Amino acid sequence: MKIQGFLRVNFQSKCPSSYFILSLFILAFGVLGLMFVFSIGPLNEKIGSPIFDLRPMGYSYEEALYILSQLDDEWRSFYLFPQLFLFDILYPFLLAIAMYYFGKRLLILNNLKFRGPYLFLISIPFWSMIFDYAENTCISLMLQNTGNPSSFLVKISSSFSLLKSSTSTAAWIILLGLSIRYMIVKLRKAKL
Repeated sequence: MKIQGFLRVNFQSKCPSSYFILSLFILAFGVLGLMFVFSIGPLNEKIGSPIFDLRPMGYSYEEALYILSQLDDEWRSFYLFPQLFLFDILYPFLLAIAMYYFGKRLLILNNLKFRGPYLFLISIPFWSMIFDYAENTCISLMLQNTGNPSSFLVKISSSFSLLKSSTSTAAWIILLGLSIRYMIVKLRKAKL
């Protein structure tokens, strides 16, 4: 009980400022931009198709084998760093934090209680981050394997990709819904 009370007080203390939230989104999308310029772009060009990270519906065993067959040791190392172990660690974390604080601000502005189901809903970006990290772990195992990966590893990795994209989409829809709700309430108040 004491821990829960501490967390509630700590998290509910203030409404995050719009400047703070905007700064987090700028950082997150800045990292995403760097990722596309310096790692995803060259990797996509080398492979001739989207890399694992850009397949929101997952990938088949044959697609995974194709991607891996297009990468020699140098390109596999490049995929591991900077793509997986720099950019794809920073971006999901920064985006999850930005989305969480945006959700928190919207809950407060909508006069909704910051607990229970609402707290769960605005925490969904962290699930997306966890699934992204799990997928990255599987991709790194495939890249470090000199032979063909097991079909089980590819299925698990593909499943994490699908879970990542599903939770990310759900998080954006929730934030959009909370934003629309706030705008409707604000417009109604302005008309009174």
